[in-house]
Amino acid sequence: TLGEAAWKVVKAILLLVPIAVAGWKLFPPLLARVERTCNDEISLLLALTICLGIAALTEAVGLSLALGAFLAGLFLGNSAFTHKLADQTQSLRDVFVAFFFVSVGMLMDPSTWKVSWPLILLLVGLVLFGKFVVWTGVVWLFRYRFRTAFRVGLGLTQIGEFSFILAQVSMKAGLISPNLYHATLAASLITILANATIFRFLKPAADTGQAPGVPATSPASA
Repeated sequence: TLGEAAWKVVKAILLLVPIAVAGWKLFPPLLARVERTCNDEISLLLALTICLGIAALTEAVGLSLALGAFLAGLFLGNSAFTHKLADQTQSLRDVFVAFFFVSVGMLMDPSTWKVSWPLILLLVGLVLFGKFVVWTGVVWLFRYRFRTAFRVGLGLTQIGEFSFILAQVSMKAGLISPNLYHATLAASLITILANATIFRFLKPAADTGQAPGVPATSPASA
């Protein structure tokens, strides 16, 4: 009902606002202090605790577990030693990425593709063309050269892995049909493979990415 939906929104706001304040004001100084006074293992354990804690809180109030993990990563990325933390968690990331795609493969049902192939083609076309036009236009509006905008547009012509989670949550909530869910998974897979192929055959960018109207500095004048 409308009242239940409004209550969920209120609960989400009451939870996300304190988390956002802590993420921007509390976590970075705390992580920096631990980094200065403790060893690398303690810093890593604290970062993992923050991530799991925020994910558990978001799930406890009815939000997505993945949303909490995403927010935790966003806040940890604001810390001073984010690159060091990324290096420390690289092995864990590789393992979980492998498990993630294995689970996605188990969710797919190729038998439904024979029936929903027009919908799959429509989704693929909308994503490839729509995202290319949008991102090319956005980068071009920021006064970068068209060649740079063109490459950025090509580089973002895919549905991200997070769409798998959103599609599954939407299907469980009854917002989309199982047919649309499987078509979305198939379109995501196709766009990811197409994007990787496009990147493989693109020539290395020779553009410096400098906005037009700004004279480039030559080595002799530097």
